[in-house]
Amino acid sequence: MIHLSSDQSRLLQCLDEALLAASSATRALELWCEERRLFPAPVRIIASVERNSEGIPPAYIRDSLDVRAGETVRYRRVHLSSSGCVLSRAENWYVPARLTASMNHSLETTTEPFGRVVSPLTISRTTLENRRLRSDAGLDELLRHVAVLRRGDGTPISIVSEVYTKALLALRVDL
Repeated sequence: MIHLSSDQSRLLQCLDEALLAASSATRALELWCEERRLFPAPVRIIASVERNSEGIPPAYIRDSLDVRAGETVRYRRVHLSSSGCVLSRAENWYVPARLTASMNHSLETTTEPFGRVVSPLTISRTTLENRRLRSDAGLDELLRHVAVLRRGDGTPISIVSEVYTKALLALRVDL
């Protein structure tokens, strides 16, 4: 199990609150890292995408996204990182027909995080699950969030499962 100091435990609570309050986890992570000077500013988060990830969405995913018959759901697995340090791992089920063609192209061909790509849609997040993780020795997973992302008109576009790492609790890196 990961043992946290009292300072790290307080930081974890603050991180959790910041992520829960944000409409974009990517932007929340960038702000978190900038405010704590974890990496050189400006912090830029990239998504290392497993391009060959495949998956058939479980029924609850299709139901939660209100997917109609014949509507495609895509799967994207990523590691979000900055300066080579993994900050989170995410699995994302999304409905490409509810995004623009340029957004779909970016998701398929670049390292841009989902939240940054879809930000023009005025995204909101509804948290379905929020929990602290108890990891085995050697693992650095601290928090797990599952959320539905919706466009500004309320249409669900994605369900994302995110696991946040201990790297986010570094007390400070002198630059």
